[in-house]
Amino acid sequence: MKNLRPYILLFILTLAFRILTALPLQHAGYMDASYTMHVAENLARVRGFVEDVLWNYLDNPSGLPHPSNLYWMPLPSLLIAPWFAIFGAAYRIAQIPFILLSSLLPLFTFYLARKIFARDDATARVEEISLIDPSRVRAVASDYAWAAALFTAFSGFYTIYWVSPDNFTPFALTAAFCLYAIARGVEEMGRGFTRIKSDQEQKMFDVIASNAEAKQSPSRTEIASSQGVYPERSEGLLATTSTRWFFLAGILAALSHLARVDGILLLAVVPLAIIFSLRKMIFAPRSSSFVFRFLLFAFSFLFGYLLFMLPWFARNYFAVGNPYPSAGTKTIFLTNYDELFRFTDDLTLERYLAWGAGNIFESKLVAAARNVFIIVFGDLQVFLAPFALIGWWQLRNNKYFLPFTIYFLLLFFAMTLLFTFPSWRGSLLHSATALLPFLAIAAPRGIDAAVEFIARKRKTWDAAIAARFFRAGFVGMAIFFSVFLYAQGVFDFQVSEASTIPLWNDRDAHYPQIARWLDANARADDSVMVIDPPSFYNVSHRRALMLPTDSAEAIFAAARKYNARYFILEFDHPRPLQELYAEKISIVGFTRVAIFRDALNRRVFVYEIAQ
Repeated sequence: MKNLRPYILLFILTLAFRILTALPLQHAGYMDASYTMHVAENLARVRGFVEDVLWNYLDNPSGLPHPSNLYWMPLPSLLIAPWFAIFGAAYRIAQIPFILLSSLLPLFTFYLARKIFARDDATARVEEISLIDPSRVRAVASDYAWAAALFTAFSGFYTIYWVSPDNFTPFALTAAFCLYAIARGVEEMGRGFTRIKSDQEQKMFDVIASNAEAKQSPSRTEIASSQGVYPERSEGLLATTSTRWFFLAGILAALSHLARVDGILLLAVVPLAIIFSLRKMIFAPRSSSFVFRFLLFAFSFLFGYLLFMLPWFARNYFAVGNPYPSAGTKTIFLTNYDELFRFTDDLTLERYLAWGAGNIFESKLVAAARNVFIIVFGDLQVFLAPFALIGWWQLRNNKYFLPFTIYFLLLFFAMTLLFTFPSWRGSLLHSATALLPFLAIAAPRGIDAAVEFIARKRKTWDAAIAARFFRAGFVGMAIFFSVFLYAQGVFDFQVSEASTIPLWNDRDAHYPQIARWLDANARADDSVMVIDPPSFYNVSHRRALMLPTDSAEAIFAAARKYNARYFILEFDHPRPLQELYAEKISIVGFTRVAIFRDALNRRVFVYEIAQ
């Protein structure tokens, strides 16, 4: 029970903070979360995976209702649906599973930090930086674990999103757990093939040498250990253990994929982690055994993955004729983010290449810089970034950080080079939640290393005391930064009065008014075009479509195809409609029928579209 006390205390602390940050929120606040709730409501009503909104036209939808989750994945909605079925569809109900699950992430960070820093290799690292006597490694590990866990619990910009019905929380948990399971599988696999270099085994080698000098016959275990190989019985046990870890990693990879499409990158982490970690064994005398085990473990991982993904692939096949809908891959060919919402289906490789090599290169360069900032700001709250980098460098050879490093690089380059525009408009911010526990673990080590470096210059410093002081100080900064950003977004605490984004609870405040107007003036089957279809549907239960961003002609075409009689023109609007919003021009076929005001007193127009 004593060993569980820190976990119980940490869970209660995190849960209390999550509840305190969840209660002031009154609605979803942005499209992703609204869409999650919309699909969950349909699931709770036993309508299945269908949607009554179209927020993009990438798959050339034939009409409404339409198969859901062909772009965003279904796990967040699946987590909400049972709660909706029992208690009814409401935003407060939708928050419950995310409040509970997000309270578990700091516990994982705490566990992994103690596991990393309390091991024998942690003792060696502590000796290297001479921060503390090796006899107090457990105390250092506990301090590091608490700091890392609190950095995860009070994670700045993510504070408001942990309790939102979106994929931030489920992806962070499933992907981080998957990376850990991969590390454990590689660790157990390595024990069966590599020469173990720990101090304990060195002592065993010394015993063998002593036996040889005394002309005593070493035991079978001693001979095997001296050759860096375990007896067959132990090897079989290790292989079984590795198989289980890789099978579990496959299941977690599937759950990650069901939370976010990015989860598919985890499929590449397993072979790369095995090959990189055990690369010296490929050409060793036992390489044939290595290849056999490699294939066995890869199959175990793939089996776990397909066990959970095949039902979803089957659903996609029966819904749209393709087990893996590829409409989302068209975003590779965007030349600006607004093209994601085009009605005209011309996102092709030829069009993209015609944009020019200079523009393409510049877009990748800009995306790289912005994506670095997203990780620095989102995961590390800026002030932890240099310390996390130092800590990661010191932990770069740690077996638990290898899968993380591989995934980090795969994610960053896939987002930057392929999904260039979606990456810095939100995709990477969602996916980077899986990196948070590992970066939080690296940060305390980096803080101590920086303190030790300064202590060598300032002889009056006690490095151990100073390290604790700065760790506690940075935890305090994380708490302050988290509360500050949350208050800035939810309460009347704007740094700049010129902000163009309403407070969280004021976003889309005009939608209920417009919904009531439509109920009084429009037919029940009239669809509406709007910049945030899921949010409008959730307050009106009227079919809604994305307002096309390519041209006025596209609006007419979409209206004819999907029976849309009205569109809502608000401050956030497509560029081709800028002059219409500014009332500088009128467009034949668009008749203004109502005017409203948003939370910042900006005009919101309702236009009727000529049929």
